[in-house]
Amino acid sequence: MDLIVWFILCTLFSSGLIIFHHWMELFSSSDSISKEELTGIPEIFRRKINAIPDPALFFTGYGIGIFLSWLLVLFGGMVSPDLTVASDYGENTPANYFFQSFLFPILLAILWPAFIDLLPEGSKEKLSSAGNGLFYGSAVSLAALNFSIWGVFHQTRFLFIFLNAAVLLIFALYKLNDHFNQKHRPESEENPFQEDFTEDSQDFLSDEDLEL
Repeated sequence: MDLIVWFILCTLFSSGLIIFHHWMELFSSSDSISKEELTGIPEIFRRKINAIPDPALFFTGYGIGIFLSWLLVLFGGMVSPDLTVASDYGENTPANYFFQSFLFPILLAILWPAFIDLLPEGSKEKLSSAGNGLFYGSAVSLAALNFSIWGVFHQTRFLFIFLNAAVLLIFALYKLNDHFNQKHRPESEENPFQEDFTEDSQDFLSDEDLEL
């Protein structure tokens, strides 16, 4: 039962954050917004999915993130004492609170740049795209696991579940936004002085040619 609830919640959270990201972009870039731009959920979702940069890498990381979230939850259940008839990972124990918290994806995100720096240049951009998917998938999956475990077994504290899931979903939205933005940075941001230097050089040559 908890697996079915998790799947439904994980799908809703993943889809909902993508729609919410569209609304964020819409309100920040448009002065007038039509009703269809806000409520055309199927079309919005289709366009956002098609616009995801490096989709193969992102969704590969997304799947790995979901897998890691389940490993964390199951490991927390393994090291938790069997107190009630609930599954081990549904018990009200410190180990479950720790392994189901936001600490793992956020700590991994902090360490991720150091790991990428150890790789060859050609692999860094690919691992960055996969990393965003990994963090998005693990955070969304853990949030769904928190609510599904609480909803099925009613052993853990709802206040912890609510606050922990809120942090995880905010973090997932941040990584999703970062993934979209990394492919839409203007080339001038890579070298902001390139264009000015080129224009000044052309002006200099033109003046010199006139004098000759």
